[in-house]
Amino acid sequence: MIRIYTLPLVLSALACSPMSPTDDAELELIELSDDGEIGAGDDDDAAKLRPRGPLATYSLYVDPSSHAADQAASWASTDPSAAALMLTMAEKPLGLWIGDWTSDVTGTVDDAVTAGGTELRTLVLYNIPDRDCGAYSSGGASDAAAYADFIDEVAAGLDGRLAIVILEPDALPLTSCLDAAGIAEREGMLADAVDTLTAAGGRVYLPPGRYLVKGS
Repeated sequence: MIRIYTLPLVLSALACSPMSPTDDAELELIELSDDGEIGAGDDDDAAKLRPRGPLATYSLYVDPSSHAADQAASWASTDPSAAALMLTMAEKPLGLWIGDWTSDVTGTVDDAVTAGGTELRTLVLYNIPDRDCGAYSSGGASDAAAYADFIDEVAAGLDGRLAIVILEPDALPLTSCLDAAGIAEREGMLADAVDTLTAAGGRVYLPPGRYLVKGS
């Protein structure tokens, strides 16, 4: 008999947000057969494996003006088959990426969350100093103080409203360019960001990530 203990969450975005045990379902025990399958009739156990939690009643925002939606519209009369494929992508929710290319961080976040209405917006923050260790996606804030200001601007845009915030997708796994002090500083920046964004209404997910280097 295989036993799995599950702590149901809805969306991995909850991972870094402090929550009391009563915010989600309690730890549950699921027993599987030796082949790892849930047997016929085990509907209750199957349901326990489905994500659920405080955000389970929300729908994710789909941008009606996304690039995919615009392309589908432009192909509608000339290439209906391609337009249909593009429309399939356009109907999927996407995260809004925010970083050093965003001229008005607070305004952008405010507009995005407001446009979402009752649907949940997903924001991806990508502005950590020494981003991508100077590789293809190099850039980011100039230092820890500038990064803290950036996070404060995002928090001001949230203004207590609920949103999913994916914080720095490659900041934890990609630290080869940093020494021990630099890694400690980065971890401190991320920890402070989680606190600030959570207090502002964000459900923050900090991706642990994993990178495979070509040739390794």
